[in-house]
Amino acid sequence: ETKPIAPNPVPLPPGLNATCALWSLDWRALYVGTQEGAILDFRMEGEPDLLTRSEFGEPVSALGFTIGQTSLLVGGAKGKLAAYQLVRVNEVFQLQPFHAFPTLDGSVLGFTHGLRDKRFLAWTSTQVVVDHLTTERRLFSAAVDKAAQATIAPRGDLILVSSSDGLVRSWSLTAPHADISQKTLWGKVHY
Repeated sequence: ETKPIAPNPVPLPPGLNATCALWSLDWRALYVGTQEGAILDFRMEGEPDLLTRSEFGEPVSALGFTIGQTSLLVGGAKGKLAAYQLVRVNEVFQLQPFHAFPTLDGSVLGFTHGLRDKRFLAWTSTQVVVDHLTTERRLFSAAVDKAAQATIAPRGDLILVSSSDGLVRSWSLTAPHADISQKTLWGKVHY
């Protein structure tokens, strides 16, 4: 007999409406984005327990991870794009923003990531971008029409976008050493 992992509803704080959710790979954490712009981090061992809440500033439309699942990617309904990490401050866990990226044209629909470095792909219905987490550099941007799904190859060198009218477009990406910048060489870096 198969038992459900979370047999009870996840209780959201009053006044919040979920727009998207994302499980951690070990199924112990559930991240929820809301219409009101909140990011909720639930621990799912036993009864759902709200560990922390962070404010994003606009309705959350997409959640994703970079490789390693140490950074939570958050996309907004107005195109805002940021990366958060769970940190402990005075024995209390907080989900804090650590990286911000240029705004996209429209509501962020999703994320995928490569398997070799900290680059990730984000898309809206009219734009696809590849950013590097650590350097906050935009490695690629293209206008698209009616994008429904997008992905980046494991090596991070090929981008595919399928549109709602059945077309698939592809691009090659050459960005060796995307993790090197003046900031990463000489400044403080948060991975």
